[in-house]
Amino acid sequence: MVEQALYSTLGFLVAALFFLALVPLLQRRAERLTRRRLESRMPFTFEQIDAQQSMLLARCAVSQRRFEQKLESLEAARTQAMMEAGRRLFEVQTLREQFEASSRSVARLENEAAERARDLADVKRRLEATQSALEALKLEKSAFAREHEILCARLEVYESRHATEPDAAAIAAARAEREPSGTPAMIGGWDDWADQAALEPLDRGDAFAFLRRRAGERGEAGAAAIIEVLGSTPLSLELAAAHCRRLGTPFSTYAADAGLLMASTPGRGSSAGLAAAFALSVGAARGLSSAAERLVAFLGLCAGERAPWLLVEGVSRDPAEARSATCALTDLALATPASFADGVPALLMRQPLHELARERAQQMTDGEAVAESLLRRLSEIYPTDAFGNPESRSLCAKLTPHVVEICATKRLQSAFNETRADLKVRAGDYLLAEGDHAGAAALFQSALSIRESLFGPSHPETAASLDTLAAARCAQGDFAGAHALLERSRKIFETGFGLDYLATGRRQVLCARMLLKLGRPREALALAEAALARLRADGRSRHPWTIDAAFVVVEALEALGKKRRAASLRREFSGAPVSEPAQGGGLADRLLERLHGLVWGGYAARNHR
Repeated sequence: MVEQALYSTLGFLVAALFFLALVPLLQRRAERLTRRRLESRMPFTFEQIDAQQSMLLARCAVSQRRFEQKLESLEAARTQAMMEAGRRLFEVQTLREQFEASSRSVARLENEAAERARDLADVKRRLEATQSALEALKLEKSAFAREHEILCARLEVYESRHATEPDAAAIAAARAEREPSGTPAMIGGWDDWADQAALEPLDRGDAFAFLRRRAGERGEAGAAAIIEVLGSTPLSLELAAAHCRRLGTPFSTYAADAGLLMASTPGRGSSAGLAAAFALSVGAARGLSSAAERLVAFLGLCAGERAPWLLVEGVSRDPAEARSATCALTDLALATPASFADGVPALLMRQPLHELARERAQQMTDGEAVAESLLRRLSEIYPTDAFGNPESRSLCAKLTPHVVEICATKRLQSAFNETRADLKVRAGDYLLAEGDHAGAAALFQSALSIRESLFGPSHPETAASLDTLAAARCAQGDFAGAHALLERSRKIFETGFGLDYLATGRRQVLCARMLLKLGRPREALALAEAALARLRADGRSRHPWTIDAAFVVVEALEALGKKRRAASLRREFSGAPVSEPAQGGGLADRLLERLHGLVWGGYAARNHR
């Protein structure tokens, strides 16, 4: 135990001895390494210090060069980016210009396409109008052929009974009694004679032959039943024959239906057969076309004369439906295509049938709607320039009887009173231009009453109606009546628009002219001089109305014996260049121009050279 401790201690001491022997060696090595490290960090000579500075400068120069190279590369990259941006901007500008050019091309092409579309639509409209006219002509041709057969059959019957032809003098006398004075003929005397002949009963044998020939059926018993029920008038038999021929109805069935209808509507007397045949034909037409019954009422509300095809088209907004209804009526002999003397296509309903159609229109639940459609159609197609445009008067002559007829109907609502007044003024223009001054005055008076009830006595529309009526009164030679009307119109404008308003001055000049016509030159001079001063003050020294006012003053001065002042004013305005009147003057201004032409009587034309 002790030995072990001694050995351990001896071993430890030996180890310590060896360690102490190694400590100087370790110290010397640490000193050497420390010295080297310190010498490497701190120069100890000037050469080392210079070398150290040179090394630092070299390192700094290398770093600066690397920075410069990096900056140069960034500058080159920036320059490249700017060049790319400029190139892109140029491309964008080029694309924008190309886009604008393309947009202009597209707009031009769209405009061209729109023009082509309008041209195509116009061509389509003309094609439809041509097709409509062609169908109307075809329909008229077939109707003429059928009418020719009917007339031949009637002539055969009448020649066998009377062996004479209608008296031309009697026809002319009947036409003169039928037509108002100064109004162009709408229906010839032959039509009057045909209407009368269509209601004269035939002999039983002639009636048999007529019915069987027109219907193409040989049933004697059925024909006898029809003649027994309807009578032997040609018009009733023609309706029955057309019904049986178009629908294939046997004579016996038709006679039974007509008998039931006559039994359900007693009290018609001698016209019961015609009324029954008419009702059956209308019912058959309704089955052929949905607008046929409406067309019957439409024609019934027209005047008992030819209705131009342009007017008949207003029965429906669909032209094909209107043509279908027309075909149904002509196939069933309710109406006949009959052109006017100038070749304008028209539709004619015989006077007896027209009276039944009017009665039916008054009893229909939608008769008011039919009357309104007729009024609207007339408002669309009736010319507005009949007084100043002779070319439009041919159409006015065909439409005026229908205007007078529909404006007199009781089935129109008060909402259409303005349209009715406007149509009466247009028709009055036509009659005034044709010389029917009394007829024009009656229409203008009616239009004035309507507008007074609609707008009141002090409205400009009422003043316009006063002007039109004054024109008619002046044309009739009633200058006092015309002056009273113009005075009312002048006061309306003076109150509503003031004395400096151009139309007010115009009415003052016209009133002055009327005073001259009535032999009151002093009052005319005062009124005309005041109007002339205001017209001159507005800078309208060469306006036609100013020149007119000047010549009214001249005429008044001459009437008062003031020749020198009159001659001076005439020299001032004679031969002066006339400025164009302001556009868009409206209806009242056109009426004033008309009145000016009536009351002046060419005075300015004679003195304004």
